[in-house]
Amino acid sequence: MPNVTGKLLDIGLSPIDDLRPVVVFTPKNESGDGSSVNGAEIFTNRAISVRPDIGGSFSVRLATTTTLRPDTWYEIRIEWFEPTGGFIGAAYPAFKLRVPPQGGDLAALVDAEPTSRMTWIGPNPPPTETPYLWWIDNGVIPPVLYESN
Repeated sequence: MPNVTGKLLDIGLSPIDDLRPVVVFTPKNESGDGSSVNGAEIFTNRAISVRPDIGGSFSVRLATTTTLRPDTWYEIRIEWFEPTGGFIGAAYPAFKLRVPPQGGDLAALVDAEPTSRMTWIGPNPPPTETPYLWWIDNGVIPPVLYESN
């Protein structure tokens, strides 16, 4: 199974390890339950969870979705917990993660087309040119802010 890597940070580019975050990947598709097939293999909709390290980085092994039927993707949920283990809250990013056989960086794999209402954060520029899009390049220190015109 391919590896998907990522980094979970707050909007100020700081890790949130004090909130004990967990990133949850749940298979979804148009059939409703997320179950899918690939040749003779049948996949269930069981979620896969990963806890980022102290700096926010994570790596998770996920099944390739680009060869599954019906069309399948991962829904992402981010959960926060108190130091004692109590649930604080969750975020539900509004994009789909499709995983190719080679895996890759989460920011490059999600279906999140830039719009003029978005800020793109990552070491690589947005996949398309969109007017008035902000891009924070966090692949350099200090991070650099760009605006497309």
